[in-house]
Amino acid sequence: MNKEQEDLVGEVYDKYTKKYVGYDDVPSKELFLFEIRNNPEFSERWGLKIEERELNQGERQSILEQKGPVYQGVLRSKAKEYKTSKKIFEVINQTCNEFNIPTKLITITYNDKTIESYEMDGKLCYCGNPVDTSNSDCVTFNLCKEHQMDA
Repeated sequence: MNKEQEDLVGEVYDKYTKKYVGYDDVPSKELFLFEIRNNPEFSERWGLKIEERELNQGERQSILEQKGPVYQGVLRSKAKEYKTSKKIFEVINQTCNEFNIPTKLITITYNDKTIESYEMDGKLCYCGNPVDTSNSDCVTFNLCKEHQMDA
């Protein structure tokens, strides 16, 4: 989740915890999120919906191509080396991974507000947080780290 999504979830969680004022055992934010993700009635009651899904290869390739001609050129030059469709799919996937193209779409909806963000599976930025592909510094530093270049 990006900061805006975390703030939105925090706002709803704060409302949720107000019903526990005076109790010693307030459910954790992790438990709250688990219920939101897995219990449709609970999610509807609090007006918060969190959806996560894997991006398919076509969506990832489209994001890569939107980054500009340099990325498109790299993808084309690698794809020319392989003739079979199986190999081309592997090359596209590998290239998307090399350029930190997200693997997951996270959509959070609260009342009428929807926030989407992309996330890399298991990739961490220098700061120790998951790579935030909407933050160019995060992506740049992660690329530099992976390719052992100076930022």
